[in-house]
Amino acid sequence: MEDYTISIMPSLLTPENLASLIAEFSHAVFNGYDPHTQVGCQRESFQDPGFGWLYFGLCRILSAKKALVIGSGRGYSVACMALAMRETPEAEVLLIDPGYTQWQVDNSVSDGAVGLWQHGEALSHFKQHLNLDNVRLMPLRSDEAFATLKEQGAIFDLILIDGEHSFKQGFSDLQNAKAVLSPGGIILAHDANCRDWPGVALALQSLCRTDLDMTSITIAPYPGLALIQKRVELFKIRPSTEEENKLLNQWRVAEKVTPRPLSPELTNGSTIDPQIGVTSADGISSLYSVIDDEKLIGGFGLRYRTFRQAGADDFTTDDGRGHCGYLYYGAVLHPDYRGRGRNQLILSQILRMTRGQALYLITRADIANSNPGLAYTRVGHNNDYIAYRIELADQQEQSVQGELNQRTAQVAELTVAIADATRTKEELDRLKILLRDIEQSVTIQIRNKVVNLPVVGKLLKRAVKGIYRW
Repeated sequence: MEDYTISIMPSLLTPENLASLIAEFSHAVFNGYDPHTQVGCQRESFQDPGFGWLYFGLCRILSAKKALVIGSGRGYSVACMALAMRETPEAEVLLIDPGYTQWQVDNSVSDGAVGLWQHGEALSHFKQHLNLDNVRLMPLRSDEAFATLKEQGAIFDLILIDGEHSFKQGFSDLQNAKAVLSPGGIILAHDANCRDWPGVALALQSLCRTDLDMTSITIAPYPGLALIQKRVELFKIRPSTEEENKLLNQWRVAEKVTPRPLSPELTNGSTIDPQIGVTSADGISSLYSVIDDEKLIGGFGLRYRTFRQAGADDFTTDDGRGHCGYLYYGAVLHPDYRGRGRNQLILSQILRMTRGQALYLITRADIANSNPGLAYTRVGHNNDYIAYRIELADQQEQSVQGELNQRTAQVAELTVAIADATRTKEELDRLKILLRDIEQSVTIQIRNKVVNLPVVGKLLKRAVKGIYRW
């Protein structure tokens, strides 16, 4: 560690370089901040480079050869990255900035800049003050620049988004950045915890909610910096080959799990199971192998279907309604790979693969919902088997909340019926009893309480029928 500090720090982060970073590249200094007593929008001052440590450090950690910056007032973030990459052959930082002197966000909030990047000779700024010649400029709006970069097949190890801060543009920049991010690369989003520019935080929330492949963490100190990365999956999941499925079926037989695909004798000649080597219409239904370090460790099947009543790969629903989703079946793991939560990790990965659509599992086991990342909800039965819906925990929260909203509306309908003056005393008494039963059975709490929606549903069905028949 001592040798690293001696070899890197003097040549890249000398006191002179740090002073130049603040005095010549800080947008805050241009706007009148005193770096002796105040911190700028990058948390920078003469005492501390602020977020500059991260820009510099991540380039070193990633051994970045290509970095991309979307928007920079005077080039502070660009300079920090370029300093870190100066000793790496052929490494460069690409700055995309049209060089506006004034702009507006969402037709309300405005900000000013110096128009420094309107011409290519602006790069002399980096050469003059820090002797950097590894910076390239594209004086374009980000959408235009990304279109060009995609055509060129450009890939970047580190991308900083600090351009226009509206939700629409922020979300577009995040999506475009993801498309040109190298495997293992990192996207940074500046102003991710900033009340003055809320569009960035909203765009980030939308990205992570709609794209389960992405994960993020926000460093909170104002104005915030988010680190976003494509999720690194621990296992490789791909359609099984014939040879792999033969081995998986041997494991299934040993574990008393039905071999797949089902034989025609079991399905009365119908090939309801996805077949090896056949692409399904939905692009997901298939028999899969789970690979760890190029070694087959398990497998499973997925098939999209509607569940209504007991039968082959089906179940009778507890609430009397049909359920749609992916049946998760034929799952098996090699004995050496069981335990330590591996099956839960695989299930979480499958749920991201199905873009958050629920999985359905039919099993003899009475599953305890002990994993904090997954939510198991009993939804039906088939003789001695129990059917469960499996979701990521935060998605169960959303689905249960949606159903709760529906139940609340039905309770309101029942309450209105009770208030109807034309009802007889007997009718009112029976409705009031139903309403009391419903209120007592609504024991819903996300994650930690009992979810008793099927019972509520049956009671409400009786109640709504009663409103119109009594």
